[in-house]
Amino acid sequence: MSRFILSSHFALFATLIVGLIGLTGCGGDGSSVKLVPVTGKVTADGKPLTVGTVTFQPDDSKGNTSKAIPSGVVSENGTYKLFTDGKEGAPPGFYKVGVSPLGMSGSTMANPTDPKMMNSLTAATYNQRYTMPGTSGISFEVKDQAAAGAYDIPLVK
Repeated sequence: MSRFILSSHFALFATLIVGLIGLTGCGGDGSSVKLVPVTGKVTADGKPLTVGTVTFQPDDSKGNTSKAIPSGVVSENGTYKLFTDGKEGAPPGFYKVGVSPLGMSGSTMANPTDPKMMNSLTAATYNQRYTMPGTSGISFEVKDQAAAGAYDIPLVK
């Protein structure tokens, strides 16, 4: 049990670090990379996830060799918007997606005792596989003019 908790905390920490790197702009100015707007809504069993981070990891098995890791913060209504190297959007290509129920809320670190965060944790902690892009089973192709809802993320038990 304690090994699972430790590995879950490590996976969560790694996801947060990757997400923060994407938000802060580490690894190049991105000025020559085309970015496509990416927005969506994260739900857990049909209810909006109210706090957390979404991370898009390039899927090199499908030809996306980008070094950029777009990420976004989940708002109180479950919506997110991706940023790459501090700029809005993500480079076109295929991605594996991770969703962490912990992390940022708006522009500040989430308070684990906040009732909204507790509801979010209750909705999402039973599915630890979603926290890491490699194990979540969620993938998207980012492309120009995606249909409304194309990047929505429905988490299930």
